[in-house]
Amino acid sequence: MLPELTPKAQAPSADNPLSFSVAGVTVRWIWLIGLGSWAQLGQAITYSNFIEDGGWRTESSNLSCSMTHAIPYYGRAVFTRDAGEPLHFALRPLTPTLKSGQALLIAQPPVWKSTGSRRELGYVAVGQGVDEVGLGASRAEQMLTELLEGQEIQFTRKLKFGSEDPAQVAITTIGFRAAYRDYETCLASLLPVNFEQIQRTSVYFGSNQHEKLQPLEQQKLDNILAYIKADPQVKEFYIDGHTDAMGSEADNVKLAEKRAVLISNYLVKGGVPKEALWVRWHGERYPVASNDDRLGLAKNRRVTIRLETEATGKLQQPQDQTPTDGKDSTPGVANPMPVPTPPASAATSKAPVPTL
Repeated sequence: MLPELTPKAQAPSADNPLSFSVAGVTVRWIWLIGLGSWAQLGQAITYSNFIEDGGWRTESSNLSCSMTHAIPYYGRAVFTRDAGEPLHFALRPLTPTLKSGQALLIAQPPVWKSTGSRRELGYVAVGQGVDEVGLGASRAEQMLTELLEGQEIQFTRKLKFGSEDPAQVAITTIGFRAAYRDYETCLASLLPVNFEQIQRTSVYFGSNQHEKLQPLEQQKLDNILAYIKADPQVKEFYIDGHTDAMGSEADNVKLAEKRAVLISNYLVKGGVPKEALWVRWHGERYPVASNDDRLGLAKNRRVTIRLETEATGKLQQPQDQTPTDGKDSTPGVANPMPVPTPPASAATSKAPVPTL
């Protein structure tokens, strides 16, 4: 419920807009430039910290950086940047507050600042989910720039219930710069990827190659190593070597083994415990694309890496491995227990990480 507001109205001016606070909710007159003249919209309820308290808080980790602005009687405004993801902004009310539709986004000088001009930044969608307003990186970066320049951000929209007068949700600059400094420090240590982005990774090879990695493919492994150093919940790694259909079946099994061993050794040298790795090689048996063209061949020359935590659990067989030769899988392939190294002629092999 909104507090009952019965202020005595006074005539506002362009240089000194009427503004007063009641129980943390600021009420002020708003003016709109239209068709070359000033038009009074009437009284509006503004949810704002105003001058009393900036209400900014920063939360930092190498997986997520966020700045939260507490807005009395409304909820929160949150800027969030997660590892591997773009910046996101959200308005999160305590209860649904604004009417669905389009809210006008405004940047303007705060009432205590005599310089600067009011700018309309366009309209943004208002919904009725957990995020009443959710904005992507471009708009969120624009808002951060305005706040750094000392501009207050306001969302203007009718209330969901009650008065037909416009309501404003304001993001103030009080305390913002200190929070932003902490936010920038967090960004410097933010990981380049998150778990969802690396849980299933494919590293690709050139035709008949198995001795070295291209820079882009090596970066994929470095991203995995950087992530697991920050997240001890990753417990097991499933490494599966594959080839295209060029060459004999026996040669392809050997080639897939060499590729899988190359990847597993790289991870071990980067700090992954050998006992956490399960290494298998399958030759050409599990293509993910047609072997009839260059693009398909390139997609099939790969080593897949699957990361598992206690939360995700163990999958019994990689999802991209469906036999195409009509043969049953070698016994034990779906079982994560180590088995002796099978002969090179086997269509599918599985073994612990070879000794370095």
